[in-house]
Amino acid sequence: MTEDIATAYHESGHAIAHIHFGCRIKSIEIGDNGAGLTRILEPLSRPLSSLQTAICCCAGPASELRFTGSINYHNQETDLRQARALVGEAGLARALQQAGLLVLQYEGMIATITWALIVHGRLTEDQLMAILEGQAGSPRAGAARPRPKSITMRF
Repeated sequence: MTEDIATAYHESGHAIAHIHFGCRIKSIEIGDNGAGLTRILEPLSRPLSSLQTAICCCAGPASELRFTGSINYHNQETDLRQARALVGEAGLARALQQAGLLVLQYEGMIATITWALIVHGRLTEDQLMAILEGQAGSPRAGAARPRPKSITMRF
């Protein structure tokens, strides 16, 4: 699997977690160097809690692991360091678990976003919302959320 595909899954995981918690996404992109970036706008209603923010940090690595079967640990340092700084070591374990569940819950949407990101290299808020509006069970659509299967992540 190419690095761009792993990066796209990673960034799609971050994006879907932020949307799940009521944030708007300004854009998601994969740079020429293969690095990804998800730009977040302010939450729709209220600031995210430390745990919610940590879950969003962990959702990128969780998505990458779910879809590629591995994680580039060097690239995950920033996400995990940020999550650990927010919630501590015990909170990090909880954030990783919740991020894994969230990725399972929205895996179809993550896959759809990922492939659109690979094709276009960058998705704007409008493009992302158009993709999500067409998806059943979208966090944007507010549909009932099925109980996800369990996933274990160890870093």
